[in-house]
Amino acid sequence: MCPFREPEAQRLWSKACNYHRGRDLGHDCGNPDACMRTLREAVRVEGIVEIECQEIGVHNIDYWEGWQGGMR
Repeated sequence: MCPFREPEAQRLWSKACNYHRGRDLGHDCGNPDACMRTLREAVRVEGIVEIECQEIGVHNIDYWEGWQGGMR
């Protein structure tokens, strides 16, 4: 289930792989930079400034914190 409410953020979230969406931690992402950019843009579009990883369903906390860019 998508954690975002804005249609554009939902669209962006759906473009990220299952690993980066926290749904399949065994998946080997072929383009992690693209997934990071896509999820970062989804967060921006949604207008999220301060967030907890589990609130939006991202279960790979180390990875999440690495690309947030200080928004947490």
